[in-house]
Amino acid sequence: MDNEPEKLDHILVNMSGLTAEFALVKYGSEHGLHSIRKYDCSSFATATDCFNAYARDININMKGRKCAIAVSAAVTSDVIKIMRGNWTFSVLGFSHMFGQKPIVINDTSALSWANFAGTQLTHQPLGLPGQMDFNKAGKYLTIQVMGGAGLSTLIITPDNQRIVVDSEHAHTGFYPSNDLEYRILQAMKLGKLQVSWEHILCISDNDPFWQKPEINLTRVEILDLKASILGAFAGDATLSQTAWNGLFLYGDCIQYLNTPERIAMFQKRFELKNSYRMNLQNTPRWLVKMEHRSLRGCAAMLAQLYP
Repeated sequence: MDNEPEKLDHILVNMSGLTAEFALVKYGSEHGLHSIRKYDCSSFATATDCFNAYARDININMKGRKCAIAVSAAVTSDVIKIMRGNWTFSVLGFSHMFGQKPIVINDTSALSWANFAGTQLTHQPLGLPGQMDFNKAGKYLTIQVMGGAGLSTLIITPDNQRIVVDSEHAHTGFYPSNDLEYRILQAMKLGKLQVSWEHILCISDNDPFWQKPEINLTRVEILDLKASILGAFAGDATLSQTAWNGLFLYGDCIQYLNTPERIAMFQKRFELKNSYRMNLQNTPRWLVKMEHRSLRGCAAMLAQLYP
């Protein structure tokens, strides 16, 4: 229509705490990111300052553009505090820049959306080759381990609606399955109300904790242990979400699963359940390596909302 307003490129943002990454994408498209820039968050007093710097650097006006922001934070209210960073911002406050409220989602939720841009080059199957059929009703689970552990579930409804919901399953209590894991649990308990899955999966491989006399593991043994525990955690999470369509693994998961032996450890613990074991055995699993994945996820979400 002649009077249809101009469909400006969407603005995509990923705020990880230490850095902020920006890009543009054509209205209604989830492909073809351009004008990508990355900034050190410590160089800006506020998130607004960083947004304005991006707009100046690529010479655009932000007013009238749709914007999606992935954040390393829980999105529970208008005020967002970025984890591992100094920025706090108001979603409503950002609406003055764009003329409308941006859409803010958790960074792991952005990864659920990013899977729509997946290919055989970005998604490496684990075990049985899986088919990413996003027209089939059901659920996909995404797990990211990187600094923290995050989960999200992609739901495909029978009428092909696509919905992504967050999960805090990584903060539920870890349970040990052998003597070594029990000793680790006891050593980690000091000063904690509980030991979560995230506590174990995200502790640095170089942390002095691993050299405690009652543990004393080499780096190879640490990675073996994490691969095994990741399998138990991922199996529980997949079971709790009934995500039989598939599991996507991002971040440090790739480091844990870099040998056939560790993959076998992961698979064994993933499937080691009394109930629904066959469902888990038949659940496809992928290791994902994707450049600008959070930005691609933001683009995919906006493409569905504004086709």
